[in-house]
Amino acid sequence: MASKNLLSSFLEFVLPKKKASTGGKTYTNTFKPGDSETLSLPEYQQYLDDIQEDRLSDNEFELIDKLFINDPDCSAALNAYLTLSDTSYQMLVYNKDNELDREGIKLAEGIMTSLFSINDYTLNYQMKPSFREFKDAQGWLQLARGAIGAELVYDKAMRPYELRIVDMATIKYTEKKVGQFKPIQTTDNSDDIDLDIPTFFTARFRQSPTTPYSHSHFAAAINTIAARMKIINDLYRIMNYTGYPRIAVSVVEEILLKNAPKAVLSDDSKKIEWINARMNEITSKLISLQPTSPIVHTDSAVVSILNEKMSGVSLQVSEIIECLNAQNQAGLKVVATVLGRGTAGVNTASTETIIFSKSADAFNRPMEDLMSRVLTLALRIAGFEGYCEFRFEPVELRPALELENQKTMLQTRMLTQLSYGLITDDEYHLRVNGELAAEGAKPLSGTNFLSGGQTVDTSDPNANRSSLNRELTPDNETSSKSNSVQPDEKSS
Repeated sequence: MASKNLLSSFLEFVLPKKKASTGGKTYTNTFKPGDSETLSLPEYQQYLDDIQEDRLSDNEFELIDKLFINDPDCSAALNAYLTLSDTSYQMLVYNKDNELDREGIKLAEGIMTSLFSINDYTLNYQMKPSFREFKDAQGWLQLARGAIGAELVYDKAMRPYELRIVDMATIKYTEKKVGQFKPIQTTDNSDDIDLDIPTFFTARFRQSPTTPYSHSHFAAAINTIAARMKIINDLYRIMNYTGYPRIAVSVVEEILLKNAPKAVLSDDSKKIEWINARMNEITSKLISLQPTSPIVHTDSAVVSILNEKMSGVSLQVSEIIECLNAQNQAGLKVVATVLGRGTAGVNTASTETIIFSKSADAFNRPMEDLMSRVLTLALRIAGFEGYCEFRFEPVELRPALELENQKTMLQTRMLTQLSYGLITDDEYHLRVNGELAAEGAKPLSGTNFLSGGQTVDTSDPNANRSSLNRELTPDNETSSKSNSVQPDEKSS
C-alpha cells in the first residue's frame, strides 16, 4: 500500500495557473500582423540556384531548404526518411495508479479528432492538416532544423483546436537560471514573442547537449554537395570543349592575303585588322553549324576535326564522382540503396535495409515525445489524472502477408498471457489489434480459457520467408555441401 501511495505521489501534477490563450501565441513564417495582402507566390526556379554563391549569403537552414528542392540526393534522403517512418500510431493512457485506462484512451482519441479534423464549418475554408500531413511537416522540419516545435491552441470554448507547427529556426533562448532555458520567437514585423508558456512543446533529434540550439541532420552534407556540384559543372564545361569532337578551321594566311586589297597590303596594321575581320566572318558562319550541315569553303581554309579518334577517353570522372557520392551518402546519413547506388550483393543490401529501418525508428522518437507531452497536458486540462504514451509502430519492410505467421504466433502468446490473467483484455486488443476491445465483449483475462493448451503451430517462425531470411544457396546445391564432407568420405 505504501509503494502504491509513493507511486501516486510521483504522478502528481500541477496545472497551469492561467488558462491557455485563445488562438495561441506563436506565429507562422508567413503571418504578418496587420498585413492583408495576398501571400507572394514562390518563383519556382530554385533549381537554378547556385549553392556556391548561396553558401556565402545563406545560413545553414536556408541552404538545406533549397537543397531539399533542387538537390536529388537530399530530396531522395528526405523522401526515404518520411516514407519509411510512416507507420501507424498507438496511444496508451495510464491513470494515477499507473494502470491502463480505457476511458483515458477514449478521451485521447477525442482530443486527436479535435486537433486534426475540421469540426467548425462556420469558418469556411480551413487549411487544417490531418495527422499524417502534420507528421510529414514535422518530419521535414526535423531533418531541416534538427528539432521540432508545436503549440497546443485552444478555441473560445477551451477545447483543443489546433497543434500549430513552429519553425525552430525562429526560436532563440534565454538562461536566467542554470539549465532553465526559456524560448522566444523572433518575427519580422513585430516584437519578439515570449513562449514561456505551458502549451509550447519542443523535441530534439540527436543534438549536442551543450547548447539548446540545433543543427540540421543534413548539415554535414552541405560542403560535399557544393563540391560535387562544382565538379560536375566543371566536367560539363570540359566535356563541351575537349570531350567531344570539334571542328577546327585553319586559315591559310598566304592565300588569304592574295585576295586582300592593295591598300591593306601596304599598311601592316591594316593588314592585321583585315585578317582578323576575315577570321571573325568565318567563325560567325561556322559557330551555329550542325553535325549534318555541309561546309563550303575556299582553298584559303583547311577544315579538320579535333579529338576525332579519342573523344572522351581522357575524361576519367567515375572515380571522382564515386568518392563524392560516398561522402554525400555519409553526410545525408542514408545507405547507398536509398539513393539508388546500391551495387553490392544480397547480404550487403539486407544489412543496409535493416540499418536504415532502425534509423527510421529512431527518427520517430522526437515526434513520440512531442505528442506524448501534448496529449498528457490536454488530458490533464480536461480533468484526467494520468499521462499518455504516444508510440509509433516499428518499421517493418516485409509485406503484410509475409507477417501473418509472426502475427499468429504473437496472438498465441498474448492469448496465453490473457488466459492466465497476466494482461488485461484491453492490453491484449491494443497489442494484437491496435484498438480497444469492443464494447460489451466478454472479459477473458484470468479465466484460464486456454487450459487445453495451445492450438497454433509455432514450430517454424519463418514459414513465410522474406528476402531478409532467405538462404543464399539452395539445399540441393552441391557447392553448399562440399565443406561438410567428412575425411573418411573423401578417402572413400
